This record gives sequence, C-alpha cells and structure tokens, in this order.
Amino acid sequence: MAFLTLYSLLLEQLRVLYGAETHLTKALPRLIEGVASSELKSLLTQHLEETENHIERLDIVATQLHEKLAGQRCRMVEGLMREAAELTERRGDESVLDAAVIGVMRIVESYERSSYEVVRGLLEVLGEAEALKAIDRNLLDENRCEQSMTVLFEDIIDSIHESAHHAPSPAASEESPSVG
Repeated sequence: MAFLTLYSLLLEQLRVLYGAETHLTKALPRLIEGVASSELKSLLTQHLEETENHIERLDIVATQLHEKLAGQRCRMVEGLMREAAELTERRGDESVLDAAVIGVMRIVESYERSSYEVVRGLLEVLGEAEALKAIDRNLLDENRCEQSMTVLFEDIIDSIHESAHHAPSPAASEESPSVG
C-alpha cells in the first residue's frame, strides 16, 4: 500500500476532477438534445463551454505541477450523467422531466464544487499559488452554474405548481352537473 501524502492526495483529487470534467463534455450534448426547456438547453450549453474551459485550466495546473491528469474515471459523475440521460428518455410532462434532469445536474455541480474546494485547500496548504488561480476560476464557474440551476429548477417547479392549481381537476369535472 502506497503512503498517502498531501501531494499524492492532491493529484488523486485532480485526476478524478479531470475525469469528471472530461466525462461531462461527452455526456452534456446528449442531455442538451434530450431536454425540452430552451432555458435549460441554454444553461447546459453554457455549462458545456465552461467545462471545456475547466479542462484547459486543469491542463495548466498539471503543467505547473509537472504531472499528467488524464486517464482517471469519475464513476460518480458517470453514474449521475447516465441517470440524467435516462430521464430524457422517459415519457411524461416535459417540465417535470426537465426538473428531474436539473435535480441530477445540481447534484453533479455540488459534487464538482466540493471537489474543487478540496483541491483548493490542498493547493493552498502546499503553496501552489499559480495553480490556485486556475482552480479558483473553475470554482467560481461551478458556483455560478449551481446557482443558475437552482433558480431554473425553482422557476420550473413553480410553473408546474401554478399550472396544477389552475387546471380543472378530473374529479371536479366529473361532479359537474351536465347540461341538457
């Protein structure tokens, strides 16, 4: 068993993050095609572009540390993205399905944000100021994306709730006396 140092922990965390970001660039286009909301399509498209920037910044960090990050999978993000893709294949109210996809994406964003915070703390302790700048930019993007997902989620579920309160219930229409 290898001795775990702060530096090796940092590399492990960076590699998993790199795997997560790389997987997202492959999985997000499928989600973008599968969701109904134009706002959600736009948000996911923006996140795809940011994710590509995250990978570039992680490559910069790898260069600064004289390390390679590619090759590690992030099974958590892979599983969550598979779950989100399966939601886009279900039948039902498109708004509810979009809300479900956002729910999964919020979990992904929370995971990424937390992972970047761990990496940030390790870089800070290890005195890697230049690498810290790139991670801070990625963390800022992740925070902004998570906030945008939360706002859109709340808007969609409020809209669904509002529609449900204005639609006649099936029981009410059956109880109405027929004219004739």
